[in-house]
Amino acid sequence: MSSSLHEEYYELLWRAVKFGLSELRPGCVDAKTLEEECAKSRGYRSFAEMPLYTRLLCASSAVVAELMCDYFSAIADYVASNGLDRDGLCQELREADLLLANISSTLAEEAAEYKIHDSVYEAFQNAVGNIRGLSKLLCSDSHN
Repeated sequence: MSSSLHEEYYELLWRAVKFGLSELRPGCVDAKTLEEECAKSRGYRSFAEMPLYTRLLCASSAVVAELMCDYFSAIADYVASNGLDRDGLCQELREADLLLANISSTLAEEAAEYKIHDSVYEAFQNAVGNIRGLSKLLCSDSHN
């Protein structure tokens, strides 16, 4: 992961919101199916018909899923190396944490702007907060 990983993912998030989930790189998430289900489950014929905040939530879930693939891959690499590159792991997790903070902040801003009181939105925000806590546990100073 590069030092601008969170910026790359954040840019990808907004491309996906604007143009659809097909903007996401192929990986852990079947973007086409997720896009169709996000629209269908909310009563829309297409992703493009959905309001911005709903597209943002669906795109955020896809981006976070992709990030988690990278996140846990980094942890697996750390374990495979017998903990030899803890600093590298923690740098990657800090980058992931920055992205999660940006996504969480953006979702909170959109929820406030559109006066969203949605249990799915809130549950997703809680999940993102819990994921952010993992890097703090793995990279606290007490492990040095």
